[in-house]
Amino acid sequence: MQNISKNQNFFLDEIENLNEPKVDCVDFVLVYWKNSDKKEIIDNYCHNLSVNGLVLQHEENVEEELEFVLVSIPFEKCLEIAEKIKLKLPIESAMEDKHQARYFEEHRDKFTVPYNSKIRYKFEKFFNKEKLENSISERDRILLVHEILSRTEYSERHNEPSIFSIKENDSNFGIERLLAKGAFIDAYPLHKDHVKIKAKISKKQFLYEYFIKSNKSSNLLPIFVIRDYFGEKVAFYFAWLNFYTSWLIFPSIVGFIVCLYGLMTYSADLPTKARKNFFDNFFKTEFFTGIQCEN
Repeated sequence: MQNISKNQNFFLDEIENLNEPKVDCVDFVLVYWKNSDKKEIIDNYCHNLSVNGLVLQHEENVEEELEFVLVSIPFEKCLEIAEKIKLKLPIESAMEDKHQARYFEEHRDKFTVPYNSKIRYKFEKFFNKEKLENSISERDRILLVHEILSRTEYSERHNEPSIFSIKENDSNFGIERLLAKGAFIDAYPLHKDHVKIKAKISKKQFLYEYFIKSNKSSNLLPIFVIRDYFGEKVAFYFAWLNFYTSWLIFPSIVGFIVCLYGLMTYSADLPTKARKNFFDNFFKTEFFTGIQCEN
């Protein structure tokens, strides 16, 4: 597994180059050994993934004896699953307040609601007409693909979609169980851009440079960029953590001053001196009394 992780970027670069004319956007990659003894359930799983609407493409690495399954989700399937899991998509432009515009970033100019196919026309004005797959963010596409991967059965083949019709007592489904069984040795989302700091950096590169790197941790958190890339819940967590931590600064300063004052006035404090003398006399008396008894 460690060797795969080390060579992962090399394989992914190679895969991206091979698949440019075939797959528009690779959202997820599944990896298994070419000579795996669990080939039957792998084939069943891949077949059911295709039936459930994902586009799969197999690539082979002869040297490492690995098989890569490149997973992509069509735009219409994105909308179908988004409606099932109530994923929020932009529906209306927010009213622009000139006095407040400078405090908000550009991605805050849209209201989002759970997608509903009955009012699709309200969402369509935010779709990218030239390239529909770009209408949904990379983060949301990965979420939707993982939803299908987690709900697809592998014990037998199906000829009809069965993403949300799994029986309660059925445990033979999901990529997590296949990873635990050792059928697949890895499963990970495939991000498009490599992280390289340039003159004009993307949001992903900005997060890597100013949020993930430990030497930048003292800077203010880029909450709006975190929200755009990771979602509202993660952004709210870091916003609350930052707020909570900042409010602990004043009590910690007061506590330090009180502790320092106590150390400075320790020798002049009468109750402390009386208590110290009492314990000194008590232990000395007990010590010498014990010696005399032994003698």
